[in-house]
Amino acid sequence: MPREACLLCYFELSVDLSSCRNQMKIAGFFLLLAGWILVLAALALLAGGGPRNAFLVAGIAVEVLGLVLFARAHLNPDLNS
Repeated sequence: MPREACLLCYFELSVDLSSCRNQMKIAGFFLLLAGWILVLAALALLAGGGPRNAFLVAGIAVEVLGLVLFARAHLNPDLNS
């Protein structure tokens, strides 16, 4: 086995999964919040038309990304593999 593969396996096995899951939950929550703020800012600051719609779609996409990350952090570790 190449040395790089052994190092990769060592680092993957030495990671504390509970702290990773907590960080994923926090990141997912902040992405949800950022997407919501982006949508509200687009509605309040931009006039109708293309730019407003583009920011609305981007904000909703950020919210979906945060929701997926937050939900993935709550899955059972056996289901993640």
